[in-house]
Amino acid sequence: MSSKTRDLRELLSCLDHYVVAPKEKAWLSAPLEAFGGRSLQELITEGRIRELVVEFDRLREAQPV
Repeated sequence: MSSKTRDLRELLSCLDHYVVAPKEKAWLSAPLEAFGGRSLQELITEGRIRELVVEFDRLREAQPV
């Protein structure tokens, strides 16, 4: 359970860095190209938080998606 908590904290930190607070809700449900046209909400629901954190790290480092 502690690794999932850590992953969730990392994801929240990424969201704070990339998304303006008033737009977080809309952004979570919007399909995003970086995630194959899927929304963060879908991926979080599927338990794929670690994958999202890794993708945010790639984006931050300007690596190819």
